[in-house]
Amino acid sequence: MHVLKKIRNNLESSKIQNKTSTGRYLVHNGKCITWDHWEACYRFNFQSGFSIHRKLTEEHINLTPATKMRNNLAIEVLNKDMLYLMRSYQATLKNPENLASSIEILEQTSELVDIFCCRNRPISSQEDKRFDILQKALSYFSSWEDAVEKSVMLVPSKNLMTMETRTDLNSSLMGFISLCKNMLNGKNSINPGYLSSDIVENLFGQQRGVRNGLNNNPTLAQYGPSNTAIILGQCTVSNKSNSTNKASFFTATTPCPLNTTRNKSQRATRRGIRL
Repeated sequence: MHVLKKIRNNLESSKIQNKTSTGRYLVHNGKCITWDHWEACYRFNFQSGFSIHRKLTEEHINLTPATKMRNNLAIEVLNKDMLYLMRSYQATLKNPENLASSIEILEQTSELVDIFCCRNRPISSQEDKRFDILQKALSYFSSWEDAVEKSVMLVPSKNLMTMETRTDLNSSLMGFISLCKNMLNGKNSINPGYLSSDIVENLFGQQRGVRNGLNNNPTLAQYGPSNTAIILGQCTVSNKSNSTNKASFFTATTPCPLNTTRNKSQRATRRGIRL
């Protein structure tokens, strides 16, 4: 999810006017990939009165700092519905090749969305065809990066997605493929729809909030105590566990016994003995 949001944010920052000015201007195979194409598709989506992409709204196109954090808004501009809409819009243009590169990247992202955002299709075999799709996506982004870096007319910092996005994308796809190769042995299955880096991001966010602030390189003396404080401050019961309705939340700062039911029964027994 996080990588898909990063891809969407890179697309959103790529504008046609940035071709002759500062700012990101994505180029692949000689054709630009700009957010203007998505904006044009959004307008085309409602021209006939019947929307092709039924979930597409203004929130998807005109992003704010808050809406940039919503996973569904990123998924729905990178999925197969968006790909179909852009192909439909391309068919109405006098120069349809202008959208060629935007459609190419949507072909890759729509497959990633289909694999990692569906929770009903676990992978149970290393012969699964989805591995070929992931390898194809890796090859696409790697070849794009190589072509821009070798070009004398293009600049990676302007005509490519950010280095962080490319690194995260490669590590996520390669890491998932390696995980499946190591864990799938004929008995196990892995559901890509349940994989998430949110818990790691949450830890980093708390690290900044507890002590380190904007310090990107905390020392061991700074990192250790703050990490201990985060661990002790976590709840021992998860909202997603099957004991949520019965167990009570407890943190290191909660002034109460761990097992109140047992303590009450012990007190009742003692009182009975005294009587």
